[in-house]
Amino acid sequence: MNLVVFTDLDGTLLGSDQALSPVNRQALNRLGAEGITRVVITGRSLYSTRRVLDRHFPIDLLVTSSGAGIFSFPDLDLLASHALTPAEVTRAASVLLEFELDFMVHELVPDNHRFRWHRCGASNEDFDRRLSLYEGHHSPMRKPLHQTHRATQLLAICAADNSDELHGALQERLNELTVIRTTSPLDHRSIWYEIFPNNVSKSEAAAWVCRQNKLDAGSAL
Repeated sequence: MNLVVFTDLDGTLLGSDQALSPVNRQALNRLGAEGITRVVITGRSLYSTRRVLDRHFPIDLLVTSSGAGIFSFPDLDLLASHALTPAEVTRAASVLLEFELDFMVHELVPDNHRFRWHRCGASNEDFDRRLSLYEGHHSPMRKPLHQTHRATQLLAICAADNSDELHGALQERLNELTVIRTTSPLDHRSIWYEIFPNNVSKSEAAAWVCRQNKLDAGSAL
C-alpha cells in the first residue's frame, strides 16, 4: 500500500506569521517526490484555510473543520462532508440556551464560514471579535429553537471559568454528538465548544482518507 503523512496546519506547518517555512516546504516537496500522500487536517474552514494556503501549497488532500470536510488539493473538489440533522441542531441549540451560552450555527461545507448566531446578552468580547472577523457572512437567529436546516456544526464561545465542568456537562447532555473543547485562536483565553455529528473527528477523517485512497494506515505519520 502507498504511504501517507498527516499534519496539522497552525503551529505545525505554519509559523506564527502563518507562512510555510522554507524547511517545511522542502520537506513536503521531498515527500511528494517520493510518492507519499500529503494530507493537512485542520480545524479551519475552507474559507479560513484559503487565507493561508495558495494553490502551490505542496499537499495532496485537505481536511477542514476537524474532519467535517475533505477536499482534493489544489482543485478543492469536495470529496466528503458531514452535517448535523435539523433535529440535532435543535437539540444542541436547546442545551446551549439552557446553559446561557452564546453560539453560532454554521452552514454546510464548503460554505461553513457562513453562520447564524444567538447571544444571551452578557458581554463576550471573543464572540464579538469573531463576528467582526466574519463580517458580511453572518446574521442573527430569530428562533434558535426552531431549526429547519442541516448544519456543519454549532460553536459556543465563553470565558474560561469552570470550563472543565461545563465541558463534561455538555458531553453528557449531548452524548450522541461530538463536543470538542478548544482554546480560542483569537484571544488565546476564551473557550470554544464545537459540536459536530458523532462521526466527525480528525482521526475518523484520516481513516476515511486511508480507506478511499488505499493508503497504509498502519504506517501513517
